[in-house]
Amino acid sequence: MVATANDRDAAGLMGINTSQVTTFSYALSSLTAAFAGVLIAAAHHAEVIAHKAGEPITPLSTIMTVAKTASRATN
Repeated sequence: MVATANDRDAAGLMGINTSQVTTFSYALSSLTAAFAGVLIAAAHHAEVIAHKAGEPITPLSTIMTVAKTASRATN
């Protein structure tokens, strides 16, 4: 990735498939952003539910709710 970012032509001459590296870079950044969005949405959802229930919002409760939400999504 670094070689492609620094000098695309030189990386291509060295045998690196620069279009594939670029595509992979965009895919990786999209997946990272999507994962972060899921975590933020779950944390926000936990805060809204806790606020409606009158419970104090603590970092531990947010982490536990995110973990519970993530385990439901995988099942």
